Amino acid sequence: NNNCAPLAVFEAMRKNSIEYVYIGEFTPAITDSILSLAELNLETTDDSVKLKKRVYFILVEGLQNVTRHQQYEAKHAKASGMLLIQRFDDNFVITTANYIHNSEVAQLKEYLDKINSLSKEELKDLYRKALADQRISKKGGAGLGLIEIARKSGNKLRYSFERFNENYSIFYFQTKISLPTEDNFETEETKELDNIKQVHKFLLKCNVVLSFAGIFMQDKLVYMLSILEKRIKKDVILKSKVFGIIVELLQNITNHSDSYVLDNISGHYAIFYIAEDFDSLRITTGNYIRRDRIEKLRQTLEYVNSLSLRELAKKHYEILKNYKIEKDKRTTGLGLFNIRMKAKRKLRFYFVPVDDEYAFFSLEVSIQKKHLRQKSLSITPTDKTPRVYLSMRDARFLFEGVSHPEDAEEFYRPVVEWFKEYIKNPRNFTVLHLKLTGFNDETEQFFINLFDLLDKEEFDSVVIVKFFVDKENTKLEQLYRKVVDKFKNIEFQLIKESR
Repeated sequence: NNNCAPLAVFEAMRKNSIEYVYIGEFTPAITDSILSLAELNLETTDDSVKLKKRVYFILVEGLQNVTRHQQYEAKHAKASGMLLIQRFDDNFVITTANYIHNSEVAQLKEYLDKINSLSKEELKDLYRKALADQRISKKGGAGLGLIEIARKSGNKLRYSFERFNENYSIFYFQTKISLPTEDNFETEETKELDNIKQVHKFLLKCNVVLSFAGIFMQDKLVYMLSILEKRIKKDVILKSKVFGIIVELLQNITNHSDSYVLDNISGHYAIFYIAEDFDSLRITTGNYIRRDRIEKLRQTLEYVNSLSLRELAKKHYEILKNYKIEKDKRTTGLGLFNIRMKAKRKLRFYFVPVDDEYAFFSLEVSIQKKHLRQKSLSITPTDKTPRVYLSMRDARFLFEGVSHPEDAEEFYRPVVEWFKEYIKNPRNFTVLHLKLTGFNDETEQFFINLFDLLDKEEFDSVVIVKFFVDKENTKLEQLYRKVVDKFKNIEFQLIKESR
């Protein structure tokens, strides 16, 4: 969908001076990460301490408001709320959106209008009265937060209600924070909130849940990763894969972005966002690049996409073994190999010309959300059978001890079944550790059969088998000699140990 192309998302955010967007469920853990991000962002600005305090206070109140009042069903969690932060010169604009029941709209509108009609002194009196009344509802104080936001911001509260269905409406609430030079509140009507409503709808249509746009600063994205971590609650494998890919993509921006001038300000402008589809996450970066660099980068990307996963892992392994620090690390393409290997899907990339010298380069990675998780296999050793530990999660494939089972075929049957399942969704590297101190002929035949299974061309993993031998363990070394040249897709390593 060209309407949701990375450049379109970037332009939608840039034209509205949007720095950060989060769309989805707001939990206490997520709001803590958002506040940490905001605190870091404020620390790096030259704004006055007074303005920074106001921004932070209003952000806290706004997030509390969304958290207390998000009412939409859990199955629509991605649409349960929004936080959006804009920066205009010396002003910050914070916009929140959440779903409220239609029965609450009229009363809330009346209360907001009342707040906007009052002078500073009248607002102070209303706050004291509400505080004295101690009317506390299950969702918080009697509008104390809204009154304080109006007092601290120095501007009128902007709001809008968009009817969503017969039960719910979207409540948009916007606060402009500035240091006014006059005693009166701002009365000028603007179209800022209308524009943000359109951006919100656009991002929802494109399934965007988290985004940063502007001059690239990697330290701020650390906190965005923290927000994402809280969103991916339970799936450790998915979380690890997503974070690994994001780190590589951010490094890719560092390697492949060129300085560009926007609004008379030069910098490494970039966009980073995550879109959440039904069964996958799409992680996208975009940045400006000189057009004379496109062809070389395109060739590297096409080469990475042309390889099978096994070829990719093998090539990656060769690069790591022969890796030398080069003057220009852009030529290695190592990060692109890492991204494709982790995603196990081809990379999508685009080069969109923006003028005679520059293009907008975007890179998109899609990750399956539901990861196939195979249980580990652990067999306790005896005086006749080895310890076996096979774990996809820990990346451990170990055979240790003696192997003289009375029925080797029966003993190793669960191992064979485990590997038959494993080859359907393997790790990029499969490293077997053989630390057998003794074994019979039936065990030897089992390993030859296992190597034959792992040697298949369609098995998308680099297989390394390490034979740990010492002077007293000659039979394991003899097995190594038998197989070292027999299986072309497996790397066998002989590691001599001393007791």
